[in-house]
Amino acid sequence: MELIFAIRADDEGEVRRLLAGSDVEINAHAVVEGTKVRNLSCGNWHNNFTVFVQVTLYTTHALFEAARRGNENIVRMILQRHDLDVNLPAVCASVILSTRPFTRCLPQTAINISTLADACNRQDLKTVEILLDDPRVNPHAGSDEVPLALQYAVRNGSLEVLRAFERRGHITVEQEDVLMATAQKYDQGHIVGTPLHPPLPPRAAAFHPPPYRLGRGVLPQPQTAARPGPQGASVQAVARVPKAGPGRLQHH
Repeated sequence: MELIFAIRADDEGEVRRLLAGSDVEINAHAVVEGTKVRNLSCGNWHNNFTVFVQVTLYTTHALFEAARRGNENIVRMILQRHDLDVNLPAVCASVILSTRPFTRCLPQTAINISTLADACNRQDLKTVEILLDDPRVNPHAGSDEVPLALQYAVRNGSLEVLRAFERRGHITVEQEDVLMATAQKYDQGHIVGTPLHPPLPPRAAAFHPPPYRLGRGVLPQPQTAARPGPQGASVQAVARVPKAGPGRLQHH
């Protein structure tokens, strides 16, 4: 908990001192308070004035908290720990408290979310890039809401975060279909139809199919052309189409 407090205070010196110690559990969870929304509704219940307060609580850990604070130096310091679980989720819960007797805590909603997915949801491009550059980070880990971290960026219309994933080869053909559906659902027209690969030069484009686009949903099919075979028989030659590499499409 001492490390969490130092991170929330942006005290880089104290964080560095604590991380250097061997007794700090880098993956330990702590419950902290997030945003408050007071006076959601008020009423008179048997002449008692009732106030409802919504409180967001986080079951957080060091990496998640540092990423939320947006302190790049602390995020990098934490990532240097070899015993760090970079894919450890945090839990975000919304609790409604009431001054009415016997209803002090109304039912809450809680979701598990990865640090990367939360950064995508906040459209924090720099933190996303720092996390994606760590080979231990699972680029696809999302939350209880969405299976893919990148879906948060797509539904918020963040093309820059989308490009960060694409540059590192973390978007598969199957995922493009999921992202297309997400963009359409949240009316992000500038995302649908966006080419995820730079266009080829004119000379190279004559020998390659057009780049795969988010929204087309179908890979180019091999084209056949007839050529003379032995004794005048017609032989079908199959034109080769670049295959999708692991995590992205590649043009040769």
